[in-house]
Amino acid sequence: MRLIDATQDLALFRSGLTGRYGVGLVQQHKQVLVQLPVGVGKSSWLDEITVEATGGKHFELVIVLSPTRQLINERRPLKNPPTGVRVVNIRPRPGKQCGKQRDAQWRQYEKAGMAALGRVEICGQCPLKGGCFWPNQYGKGLKGTGLIYATQTHLERSPRFVPYLKRSTGAQSCLVLMDESSFIAKPVEQTIPYDELQRFADVLKSLKYPPHKKIHEKWIYIVDLLLQTRTDDLVGDEWYDHMPRMPQDWMVAVQRAGWRAHGEKFRFLGHQLKAFAQSDMDSRLRGRAGEICFSSMPKLGEHCLVFSSTTSPQFAEYRYGHRFEAPFSDYRFLHPDTRWYNLASSIGTKRHFPGNKPQILDFFAGLVARRLEEGKRPLLVSKKAFVPECAEYLEQRLA
Repeated sequence: MRLIDATQDLALFRSGLTGRYGVGLVQQHKQVLVQLPVGVGKSSWLDEITVEATGGKHFELVIVLSPTRQLINERRPLKNPPTGVRVVNIRPRPGKQCGKQRDAQWRQYEKAGMAALGRVEICGQCPLKGGCFWPNQYGKGLKGTGLIYATQTHLERSPRFVPYLKRSTGAQSCLVLMDESSFIAKPVEQTIPYDELQRFADVLKSLKYPPHKKIHEKWIYIVDLLLQTRTDDLVGDEWYDHMPRMPQDWMVAVQRAGWRAHGEKFRFLGHQLKAFAQSDMDSRLRGRAGEICFSSMPKLGEHCLVFSSTTSPQFAEYRYGHRFEAPFSDYRFLHPDTRWYNLASSIGTKRHFPGNKPQILDFFAGLVARRLEEGKRPLLVSKKAFVPECAEYLEQRLA
């Protein structure tokens, strides 16, 4: 075990966290897990690695995935892009700009997996489409991009989000930097209900003149086959080999027909069936109600660096399907001047907090007042649901 005393050795340790060192770790081991606690300098090092890796010197594309948009907005290479590197910050759909009616319609389409139809029918008719960034930030709009920032929710919706970005930009080499979060522990199981699969098959067969007829016939064949299979039939790599392409105009035609025939009951299953074909074969099974269940692991590519102070290499390997090198697994960081106190009481739990709020917040108000008199800046952390009432009550008590 290597001990780092924060009062003496931390500055020296941080000085070694250079961009070149980080890129070297990834080039040597390909998949790296960085187990550094908060306050050691992880965010600054992430920025250093980002700058060093971009520009084609090491990688043609760098993708930084963060848990929140606030963390993305704090990134230095986003504020001051490296010279000669095109930087894209993938932002969410501007719902307020869409207006209430279009936003409500978009939400229905998103829930049904029908973004292709939404871009045609909603964005295509929008009077603000000429000045809106959102419809063109994907696909061809990413061509030639060297650095992409995005939230990790994209990986939750599409496990092959990283390969999609790489393909869209035209990059041959790619580095993924995953910022610390609980994403690695989130469920990856997916379910396709039997009735939704049957409805999808009915819509496919109802199209008399579909675009890309041969592709359309392959989709009908695949979906009919999936309706009849048992668990034993689901296990095999032939599903990946036979899964058809999804041209844009074909998706629009199918989604439009499904929405007209079934409304909100329809779900476009093309993307989910693609994820099924690329899923872990041992995770596939047919449920009692005929549903298809499988686990869809996120694809991070050949080179990735994951920052997570609470994840073990074994768990990371289990979740992502490949081994991680953990160069800091034997490090421990100490700060002798810091004291931690755990008030082991259930009065502050979410269930009991409302009735005990005066007792709890009076205690902390007195502690905060004392720290302020000493010229210190207290940091208070609360459950998100209680932030407004905690802030209001403490302001009254401090006043």
